[in-house]
Amino acid sequence: MFGLLIPGVVAAETWRGKIQCDALPGFTSKRLYGDFVMTLDGARLSYSRPVLNPDATSASGIAEFGAGTLADGEVRLQGRASGTGYSYTASYGGRIEGDRLRLGGEQLWHARQFAQPYHRACGIELQRAG
Repeated sequence: MFGLLIPGVVAAETWRGKIQCDALPGFTSKRLYGDFVMTLDGARLSYSRPVLNPDATSASGIAEFGAGTLADGEVRLQGRASGTGYSYTASYGGRIEGDRLRLGGEQLWHARQFAQPYHRACGIELQRAG
């Protein structure tokens, strides 16, 4: 099969980096440090990351998935994850600066341990791969 280059069409880009979130009372005693991968295809974005077990070091087998948009260098992502006894939605935003992207945002957790939804602050740092 031959590759075909079409003027004005850009191949999807992969961005890789880390997410950091505050500890989650009733679930974790440590801050979250985990992997984060985002794909940029035109103005459409998608991402995924493994959700860690309460020890914050091993994968739970559950993933957070999300999508978003890119407009004038501004990135907006919305995602979610759910497991036994919990679910959360995520909202992150930031601005692309060359080959780097810093996002801030939060996860809104719903679980038996919380009398009301819990807001967990997060930060993400990504770099354009390749």
